Amino acid sequence: MFNQETKNSTSDSTIDIAKRYSETSYKYIKLKTFHLLTSNIALLAKVFVIGILFLISILFLSISGALAIGSALNSMPLGFLSIFLIFLIFAFIAFLLRKKINKAVITTFADKFFSAEDSLTPKEIVKNKSN
Repeated sequence: MFNQETKNSTSDSTIDIAKRYSETSYKYIKLKTFHLLTSNIALLAKVFVIGILFLISILFLSISGALAIGSALNSMPLGFLSIFLIFLIFAFIAFLLRKKINKAVITTFADKFFSAEDSLTPKEIVKNKSN
């Protein structure tokens, strides 16, 4: 009789502990998901706003540069063509450096998502991804 009561109380306490653990784990996962989601949305919003402002400033800088070069060469089309060629050179350089840019971006963001407890480090992930 005493043995049966001990078994019942032990299994009841084990079930209670398991329920509390699963509820706490669920709350933690929910909180972690919320944190990652909101930080990523905030990051995307910041990148979007800064990117738009940067593009507008580059647009005005390009137009003013093209007008200045055009007036120096006494030909507005040559001024705009020279700015086009400068952007084309920048695009070609970015194309040549695309793998290094990818590695830098992946490493930067991977450090944010993976902890030191994981089996692979972000640098190893980048090495495996590029091979």
